[in-house]
Amino acid sequence: MHALRLLFGFLLAMCLSACGGGGDAAPSPAFTITGMVDGIRVAGLSVTPGQTAPLVAQSGHQVRLDSTATMTWSAVSSSASVGVIVDNGATWLSSVTTSSGGTVTLTATLVADTSKTATVVIAVQP
Repeated sequence: MHALRLLFGFLLAMCLSACGGGGDAAPSPAFTITGMVDGIRVAGLSVTPGQTAPLVAQSGHQVRLDSTATMTWSAVSSSASVGVIVDNGATWLSSVTTSSGGTVTLTATLVADTSKTATVVIAVQP
């Protein structure tokens, strides 16, 4: 009986020492931004804090960016017009137009922590 208790105690100690793992898991980002052009999801576009990602759209297309958190969106354009349709914090939706090509640099700033930003550079083709 004493040997059985020792064996049980040893097995219990081994099980408990294996618990509490997960220390190697990376922390989840504060937000992730994904996008669509004319209603089609842009494969591979997943922007997190500190990142800059390119996106290509044709003139006249709608560009939609969705964030997993509330953002402040700021657009600066070069030879392209941006007609913002929706800017509600988690979603930015706009039509983009140009006659000769241009870019729209869209910076998203996390409302809860303004030190966390991400940028999407939209190349608008005529």
